[in-house]
Amino acid sequence: MPSYVGAVLNSHDIVTKGTPTTVDGQPAIRLLEASGGETFDVAAAGIPYPLEDINREGTITFESWNQPLGPTAPGHSVSLANALSLPAQGDG
Repeated sequence: MPSYVGAVLNSHDIVTKGTPTTVDGQPAIRLLEASGGETFDVAAAGIPYPLEDINREGTITFESWNQPLGPTAPGHSVSLANALSLPAQGDG
C-alpha cells in the first residue's frame, strides 16, 4: 500500500493539509491536491494508514488494516493441478 500512497501523493504538484475529518467514525486528516482533483484522508491517530481516496471518478475506501485475509475457494472450484490433468474439451 505505501507504493499506492506514494504514487497518489507524488503524482500531484502541491498537496496541502486540510481540515480534520472522520472516516467511518475514525479521526482523519484530509490531504488536498491543489487543483482540487483528489482528496486523500489518512488516519489521524496511530499509524497514518490511508482511509479514503476521493477523486473525480469516485471514492476508494481502505479498511480492515492488519486484519488477516481469509479467502475461501467456491464450492465448485478445481485446483490448478487437477485442472491441468483433465482432458481438453473435445478429446473425449
